[in-house]
Amino acid sequence: MASTIGLDLGTTNCKAVALGADGGVIGSASVELPTATPNPGWAQQDVNDIAAAVVTVLREVACDNVDAIALSGAMHSVLAVDPSGGSLGPALTWADQRCDEQWRQIDHQMRDLYRETACPSHTTYHPPRLRWLKSQTPPAHRYVAIKDWVLHQLTGEWVTDVNLASTTGLLDVRRQTWSEQALQLSGVTADQLCPLTPITAKVGALQSSFADATHLPQGLPVIAGASDAATAGLACGARGTVINIGTSGAVRRFVDQPTFDPAQRTWCYAVDPNQYLQGGAINNAGLLIKWLQSIITCDLDAAAQFEPGAAGLIFVPYLTGERCPHYRTDLCASMTGLTLDHTPAHMARAALEAVADCVG
Repeated sequence: MASTIGLDLGTTNCKAVALGADGGVIGSASVELPTATPNPGWAQQDVNDIAAAVVTVLREVACDNVDAIALSGAMHSVLAVDPSGGSLGPALTWADQRCDEQWRQIDHQMRDLYRETACPSHTTYHPPRLRWLKSQTPPAHRYVAIKDWVLHQLTGEWVTDVNLASTTGLLDVRRQTWSEQALQLSGVTADQLCPLTPITAKVGALQSSFADATHLPQGLPVIAGASDAATAGLACGARGTVINIGTSGAVRRFVDQPTFDPAQRTWCYAVDPNQYLQGGAINNAGLLIKWLQSIITCDLDAAAQFEPGAAGLIFVPYLTGERCPHYRTDLCASMTGLTLDHTPAHMARAALEAVADCVG
């Protein structure tokens, strides 16, 4: 019986799952991915760590009669590479805010681009990120997402799927081509990005080096896939609203045409010529809980025993600024109402309620 492997390149974990022809799970694997924060506002990953994790999870789910690998990946990452595909530095994740100065310089122009890219003005998107990278790194052959880089490692081909491209703020969402205005604002050319491809396209075949390392057959078809947001929604089969809580959090819905918010609070990403993903995202969801657990010992099960309101304790969750609806990088986290009666479990409860409030 034929099986298919899904490979997800998340911010916190690299995951793989093998599915049988009936959709049943044959095997799954996950490896945590470290994110370094060497300076305030920085959030970066070493793609060598990601490559090693890819080999590990694919090897763990390798099985007989695999007919394809399909990818999904976290949105908004960017990596500068040389002509051979070698990285010129770490990859910036969606949480990285080091381009704040560049963003402030072009905030007005990004707002003017909203009706073309459907991406609000923010440091998450590529125009300010590419301006920062060009000022700090050697000249790059390409600027790619982490998923694009992994696809290149697996197949030797450079492509990016239309959906992931739409999350960069560089895509004309209606035409589903690179936006000339956004490219000019970013200071790059289309040749410095990856060619665009549909999410269902076969990118290429698994190269021998990865086949040997993962015990998968050389020449195995590799499918482009899409962003983790789009694949999650498609997997749910949802035409209504989907709420997702991961490292970040989001509320999303599929729509049949580009949809814009007059106040520019929401984004709308192309998925294919007939459907789009509209929504809003928050930075601080699972990331907030993981951070809290790293500094205090708190039992989330114990937090569930308290009444709503965490006994008056309020957590403002903006550890990494915030996206929707504020789109401000200068927001900070705080906790108010703390007394001697509060326990770590109260803090955990307040943090969970903060996430729920932001998503709601």
